[in-house]
Amino acid sequence: MASSLLWGALDLDLLDTSEPAWPKYHRSWILSCLFEAILCILESVLFFQSEKSRHGIALFALQVCKIKCSIALGLNANVICRPTKTRNDAENQWLLECEPTERAVYGSTPSCQNDTENGDALIKMHQRKRLEKQGWFAYIKEFRIFLPCLWPTGSIRGKLCLVVLILDLVINRFLRVLTPRQLGVITDKLIAHDFDMACYEVGIWVLFSWLKNTAGPLGVIKSMALLEVRNFSYQEICRLAFKHVMTLSMDFHSNKDSAEIIKAVEQGKSIGDLAKLLLLDIPPVVVDLVVAICYITSLFDGYVAFTTFLVGISYVCITIKIKNWTQPLRRIYKERSRTESNVVNESLGGWQTVTYFNRLAYEEQRYMGAVQDSLVAKQAYRNRMNSGNAVETMIMFLGLLSASLLAIRKISSGEASAGDFVTLGTFWTTMTYPLEMIAWSHSNMTSIFIDAERLLQLILMKPSISDRPDSYKLGSYAGKVEFRNVEFSYGPTGKKILNGINFGASPGEMVAFVGKTGSGKSTILKLLCRHYDVTGGSIFINNQDVRNISLQSLRNVVGVVPQNPSLFNRTILENVRYSEPDATDEEAFDACKSAALHEDIMSHPDHYNTKVGERGVKLSGGELQRLAIAQLLLKKKSKIILLDEATSAMDSSTEAEVQEAFQKLRSGRTLFVVAHRLSTIVDADLILFVKDGDIVERGTHQELIERKGEYFELWERQNRQTGKK
Repeated sequence: MASSLLWGALDLDLLDTSEPAWPKYHRSWILSCLFEAILCILESVLFFQSEKSRHGIALFALQVCKIKCSIALGLNANVICRPTKTRNDAENQWLLECEPTERAVYGSTPSCQNDTENGDALIKMHQRKRLEKQGWFAYIKEFRIFLPCLWPTGSIRGKLCLVVLILDLVINRFLRVLTPRQLGVITDKLIAHDFDMACYEVGIWVLFSWLKNTAGPLGVIKSMALLEVRNFSYQEICRLAFKHVMTLSMDFHSNKDSAEIIKAVEQGKSIGDLAKLLLLDIPPVVVDLVVAICYITSLFDGYVAFTTFLVGISYVCITIKIKNWTQPLRRIYKERSRTESNVVNESLGGWQTVTYFNRLAYEEQRYMGAVQDSLVAKQAYRNRMNSGNAVETMIMFLGLLSASLLAIRKISSGEASAGDFVTLGTFWTTMTYPLEMIAWSHSNMTSIFIDAERLLQLILMKPSISDRPDSYKLGSYAGKVEFRNVEFSYGPTGKKILNGINFGASPGEMVAFVGKTGSGKSTILKLLCRHYDVTGGSIFINNQDVRNISLQSLRNVVGVVPQNPSLFNRTILENVRYSEPDATDEEAFDACKSAALHEDIMSHPDHYNTKVGERGVKLSGGELQRLAIAQLLLKKKSKIILLDEATSAMDSSTEAEVQEAFQKLRSGRTLFVVAHRLSTIVDADLILFVKDGDIVERGTHQELIERKGEYFELWERQNRQTGKK
């Protein structure tokens, strides 16, 4: 039995090793031959000194055969079948270094082929290198960022839960031994026909079983304490993930895949089970295993305990090997599951586009393809996992068979009672549970890390725009805005968007930007909001560089109406009041009236309680813009107003009403307007014509008309088009 388990474990270790480190197996072979020779000598001494039976002859012959086979196979591998010596530096490479033509997978680290998929490639490369150079400890160390989320150590309830769980662990350790022992005592009483005592012992056995049961009093209290811990970790991980993703900069949110991010956060919540696994699952089962071996030794002898120990070691090693065998498929399954979520999210979010172009059949085919890919990956993972489970179960039952046969031998010789055999049978679960738990813990821990990998990558990402350590609040806004030789490009190798932009604006003034699409007008507004940082020059507010001002205070004084407003699927009133939550209903109504939206709202059956749909799809383009303007008008702290094509979807009469509201806004505020319709900016204090990132013309409307440059040509072209209409 021991030899079979030992060599079986070595065979499994070699199965998935393409380039084994042969020296360690050579040493194993030498030790095996040495001990087999010693056993053979001892067997021969016993054989010649004892009465020669057929059983003894068979054992002696088998022992001689084993030593001969071991020597012959070793010589065959080392001498006869020795391959041509080739240069192989695999032993000198990092543990997980990828070859150009191989897929290296280990634990929770993705293969080199997929480094650029599903996440930030630089962070994944950093994780892989850490694992290659410093091993598993360094990899797991990356996850320490989640530690504050795992246990409520700062609260009295958290400490109370910890005390309850520790007490439960201690009591359960005793119950796991006493319950099967009590069943053996009952059996001995029944065999001895001591029925009165048997009834008493049965009562104790039932009490122990009830206390040990998960639905018993101890189990209920433990479940309540665990629920408190799990709720805390779930809440804190959700808070950490949401807050971090929302604080990432525009460069991330412009390229993000929302469905993939949501799925990654959902899968990453499994990290909350890590504290339970490390503190409440693994240590107790190790204690159980030691107690089980000691108790079995006291019941029978060292042979049964040694058999149990060998079964345990083999079971754990083989289970870990099998789990490592299944984990690459689990990673593929999780990735395809995120892809499936992404496809359905895109299709639902783009319903109008799907309908306009009659592409329902295509989207259905695309989604079902993603579902099929996910199911294929899931089935492959489950099939491999089930095959591994079958091998694990077979090992446990072989161990039970061996232990039972040895126990029967003891009982037949009178060294143990029938009750001891019953105890062994019922105690086997107590012995095997720790083994299964250790193997399951390894598998579960690996799964937790795999599921949380993408969330970890998100958490490790740093916002490109953040407060400096010495940043300060802007305070009361009473100065002007200045762009001093501002340059900007997307990334170090990206195209230059702005080239040496210079202008200034004081409170009460309006600056307008005109020019062709893609010339850099909207980028100027994004820089002023500090969605991006300039790559050259500086932007000043009140003679303070915006990079030194805290983002919170900067965005408090900036109000924006974007090109494409996006609303929440809430009521109109809730959306209007989003910019100023403390505003009264009357203030919200007045803002909507100033934005020429009140009458349209009142035409809806539910008036201000009408839900606008996802991203405001129930509203027209003009209504969306006016609602965004109402939000801006309601934001009392706004001192810098950014209007990016704010009236492009409105008719002329509505636009005129909105322009009146903008004129009122100019008092004490600085307005920056991006416009294509020049008629909306004729009253601007400064008009800047932007072309290919440069300001090619500047001045008032009248000055630019008299100059007869590009602004004049655009003005004339729009007038001719208006005349034709």
